[in-house]
Formats: sequence, C-alpha cells, structure tokens
Amino acid sequence: MNKNFICIKVQMDQTDHDLQSIKDWYQTAAQIKNDNNIHSYPTYLFFSPEAKTVHWFKGATGSRDFLKASADALLPEKQNFSLLTNWPRHLTDSTYLQHAFFAAKESMDEENERAIASAYVDCLGYLKQPLSKKHIETLRNLIFSEKDKAFQFFLQHAAEINKITHSDDYTESTLCWIIFIEEVEPQLATGKPSYDWKVISEKIQRKYPELDKTQFFNHLTTDGIERRLKEDITAKENEKTLNSVDWQQMNTQFKHKYRNYDDAERVLFSQRAQYFYNMGLWDLSAAAAISLIEKYRFSNKYTDRDINNFCWYMILLHSGDKKTLESATKYMETVVKPYLNDGILKQDIGRADAGLVYTYLDTYSNLLYKAGHAKEALNFEKQIVASAEKLRISKKGFEESLDKIQRNEPTWLDNTPTSANR
Repeated sequence: MNKNFICIKVQMDQTDHDLQSIKDWYQTAAQIKNDNNIHSYPTYLFFSPEAKTVHWFKGATGSRDFLKASADALLPEKQNFSLLTNWPRHLTDSTYLQHAFFAAKESMDEENERAIASAYVDCLGYLKQPLSKKHIETLRNLIFSEKDKAFQFFLQHAAEINKITHSDDYTESTLCWIIFIEEVEPQLATGKPSYDWKVISEKIQRKYPELDKTQFFNHLTTDGIERRLKEDITAKENEKTLNSVDWQQMNTQFKHKYRNYDDAERVLFSQRAQYFYNMGLWDLSAAAAISLIEKYRFSNKYTDRDINNFCWYMILLHSGDKKTLESATKYMETVVKPYLNDGILKQDIGRADAGLVYTYLDTYSNLLYKAGHAKEALNFEKQIVASAEKLRISKKGFEESLDKIQRNEPTWLDNTPTSANR
C-alpha cells in the first residue's frame, strides 16, 4: 500500500473525549464527509495527486478484498468516482458505460444509475452486434420498470435473446417480476373481491404477445403469484405460534383473495408442511408431507426431486411412525422404479443423471431400512456404492449409509431405535 498511497485515517464523528489532535481534523473531516456524501463507515476514499476523489469503497473487508479494491483505484477504467463524473463523454463506449452503471449501483446513486442505463441501451444502436451474450447479461441489470429502455429492448428481441442465451425462457424470466409488480400488485393491494387471477393473467398475456405464452404464464405464476402468496402465508404464520394456525381458515381466505388461482391450496399446504418442519413438529410435518404427495404426485406440480426431498427431510430424518414410513417408501418406490429391473439397478444410467438417480435410490433404501426392511435396504445401498464407484462419482454419503445399515445404526436424526420399526 505504501508504495502507491499515502494512507491517512480520519475520525468522522465527534465525542467529548477526543484528543486535540482529533479536534484539529474536525473541519477537514466535515468537508470530506459533505463533499463525498459519506453516510456509512468505514468508507475508504482514494484521491489523485491533485486532491480529487477518484475512487471509494465501503464496509469492513478482508485483506485480499481490500488490496483488490485498492488496486482498482490505480486503474482509470475502474475508478468509480471518475466513471460517474466522466460517463457523459463516453456515450458510444458500451464497456465504459457498463462500468459506470455498476459504479452508480454500488454507490446507490439512483439518478446516475437510471441515466447510464438509458445511455447504455442507446449505445447498443451504434454496435454491429448489439445482441451479444455480454450485452444481454448487462441489460438484465438495467431493468427497473416497464418504461425502461432495457425492458423494451428485451421485449422487442424476446425470441432472439432466448436463442442467444440457449434458454427457452431467459426473456420471460427476466421481465416477469417487473410485470407482476406493475400489473398485478396494484390489484392485489386493493383487497377487492373482484380480483380474478385467470382474467388478469390472460389480460397481461394479451398485452405482451412478444413473450412465449406458456413460459411467460409459468413464470408469472411461480415467480409472481406463488411468491406473493407464500409471503402472505408467512405473515399469517408469524401472527400465530406453533400449531395454532388455522390452516383451513387461511385456505378459505386465500382462495377468495387469489380467486381462480388453481394452485392456491397446494401452495398453502406445502407451506404448512414446511412450517411444521421449521417448528420441529415432526409428526405434523410428516403427515402434511404425506398428504401433499398423495394428492399431487400424479400431477405435474411436483417432480421426482420434490417427492424425494419431502420423503428425506420431513419423513425419514424425523418420523418414527410405521405407517408413515411405509407410505413414503411406496412413493419413493414409484420414483426409482424406472431405474430398476427386478430389483437390480440398471447399468445404462448415464453419468450425468446418476448422481440424482442414486440420491433417489439412497432415500428409498434408507426408508426401507427405517421401516424394518434391512435386508432389501442393504442390497440397494451396496448396488448404489458399486455403481457410483464404477462411474467415478462421489460415493461418500452412500458409503456412510451402507456402513450404518451394516452396523444396525440409525441413518436418521431422531431417536427412534432401528429395532422399533421391525
């Protein structure tokens, strides 16, 4: 540091116990604070030999990050104060504007942030290839509302952007939350019974025909309405304690508020299972998970991975109820069945899929073991370890399960003895 900088530490506040050497800096400290709009500490300022502020960063940090941030102060293209001062002179330089935008964002300088975002989109008009992946990723950060130029740019080039990013829904996932906030939130906030999810979602889709209808609706549902519903449920949960929440009453309320949103009940009762789990109400959590799987396992609402997670976390790890364990084992048997041939693990499972498939099989074998079917569990766990070794993927977790099964020890977290379920 001393090779490139003269380092000075200045106390910005004032106390009754300050030494005279500190008091002598009061006026200078106040001027530095006002000139550089300092509101939090520590703040590190870097000045040019002409005493002009060229760079800053805030917050306590480790030595490595501190040295990296300090090194940026020596590079004109990374000096954030310089970037924010000089960006109007670089309106055709997309790289400069990109750095300037993120400098404004880091500085929480909203006025410059929006102005630079607008200039960056205009700058793309001067480029031969404005639709590069680099520009698309930058543009994604420049969207604050439907009125922004970056939003309109995404809308106008929706299909091309999805193609360049090798994604079916890059544009839809980027714009969805902004659309939800500006189109849906105002109607939700009124609390009027006239709100109808089906009507408003169809209206929004007609307003944005450029977006893929299926992908857009999926994101509007999961990233928008489902996210907001979960926040509403959490707020209701926080008003109560433990299992005193009236879930049926909440179900009635939310069906009214989110009228014609067909998934409201599933989201609510999924949150209920998670709520019981978070509260350590293991029996209630397991029962709620079983109810969800039973109702939705043949729909497209839950993937094999979702069912696996329900069975592992909410049932295997804590439940000691024989009936619950047998039900979970049955559900996981359905998940792993495509990968078995008369109880033998198929050999044509590719390396790319193996990790997830073996995780499902591991859950299945652990459930078998806890439900009292140790011999079958041992057979499956041995096959998993052998196949994982053959494909050279991590087998540590599977070996741990195998070792515990062989020693007749619990592979779960509760205190239910292994023999209790035999």
